[in-house]
Amino acid sequence: MLLTLANYNNDNRKFLSAVSQQYEVSHTLDSLAKDIRYSSGNAKEKIDAVGVYEKRLMTLQKQVKDGIPKTHDADKDVDSSIKSAFARDVKTEFGRCLKCNEKFVKSLLLQHTIYCSAAGDNDKDKEKEVSERASELRVVGSA
Repeated sequence: MLLTLANYNNDNRKFLSAVSQQYEVSHTLDSLAKDIRYSSGNAKEKIDAVGVYEKRLMTLQKQVKDGIPKTHDADKDVDSSIKSAFARDVKTEFGRCLKCNEKFVKSLLLQHTIYCSAAGDNDKDKEKEVSERASELRVVGSA
């Protein structure tokens, strides 16, 4: 009886080890199938990314070979923006003489208006307007 019991336990061990091996093999196959599905999806994305990089490399090679296209000149763009900003700032610094209609720096315009000898300025009304404008400029200049 002991011999049959030992054979029975031995057979059970063999059976259990075979079952556990089959379970491990099926589990490994399932994980491999998942990995293959994941890898094939990533491979498509990587192929797309490689295609994008290839296009970028081709354009860079073309630019190195032919030179950068001259569609936009950065120096001219910066110069024009500086000039326009400077022009806006400078416009506020100048004023026109009411007698001779010449442009002057606002700080000197008051003195020029007082001593301006424009031809045909014997008009008293014009003289009054000029003196009022000069007093306005004094007030603005002192502020």
